[in-house]
Amino acid sequence: MGTPLDLEKAEIALADAREELAKATVGLRQAEIALEHVQMRSPIDGIVLERLVNPDETTHNDQIVIKLGALETVLMAAKVTEEKIYSMQLGLSAEISFPAFPAETFQGKVFKIDPNIDPVTRTFTSYVEINNPDFRLKPGLSGFARIHRTAKDVPAVPSVAIINPSGDRASVFVVDNSGHANLRKVGLGIVVNAMTEVTGGLKEGEKVVTVGQLYLQENDKVHSTSKSNIAK
Repeated sequence: MGTPLDLEKAEIALADAREELAKATVGLRQAEIALEHVQMRSPIDGIVLERLVNPDETTHNDQIVIKLGALETVLMAAKVTEEKIYSMQLGLSAEISFPAFPAETFQGKVFKIDPNIDPVTRTFTSYVEINNPDFRLKPGLSGFARIHRTAKDVPAVPSVAIINPSGDRASVFVVDNSGHANLRKVGLGIVVNAMTEVTGGLKEGEKVVTVGQLYLQENDKVHSTSKSNIAK
């Protein structure tokens, strides 16, 4: 039992409570809509490599919160010395080994060749693509790549016969019929098993000097053997 004044106060309190409930309901709905707007979806299928914020932490625009990675295929940055870079081509097969998996080799192929040389190490970077369906290979692993290059039915000479093989003046001493050595500029191709492809400047059957050529002068008399012939 209460007085009319008590009843009026209770009705006012009830009305205030209903108003607060309505405001809270509106606020909840606005928060749900805002949550839908801030929900992030990855543009790729992958795995989380790194989380850069903690739960309930306030972020700002353009802040990186998560790093994702697609690891079905990975790229190995293989360093290639400058004297071997001309033998590199896209699509060459490679065998890769990792200290983390000492009893295994992984198959890959050359995916990209960086045209810029590292001025400190004097090496180029070739990227080898490796299939990684089970995600065993992780970012940051170190390893070794053996890139295969084969050549058939091409003219070649022993690599030791070439003077300035890494420059634009590669040359060899060619022995003429009288046994004299003549310096001749040649074009070079791939290197396989200590033999270098010759793309120009020599003919099949010509003899080249493979020992002592750095001390020769033009038209010096030399002793030649059949093993010095240009091979095919």
